Amino acid sequence: DLTNADVKGADLTDTTLSDADLTDANLRYADLTDAILRYSDLTNADFSYAIVTNAVFTFTTWSNTIWTDGVAYNTNQA
Repeated sequence: DLTNADVKGADLTDTTLSDADLTDANLRYADLTDAILRYSDLTNADFSYAIVTNAVFTFTTWSNTIWTDGVAYNTNQA
């Protein structure tokens, strides 16, 4: 459970976060290259300026999630 986690700028390359609750998580500038986030809850998560090359977001929940372009979305932008 990473609810309210602040992992700003963290290197999460090749990390598996399947089934993670990332509600309100701060992922700004984080490197999620090749990360796996299947079935994760990304409600209100902030991915501004994050690197998400080849990341897997299959079956994730998106609600008001700020994507890398700084815009909030309710659908998977990956």
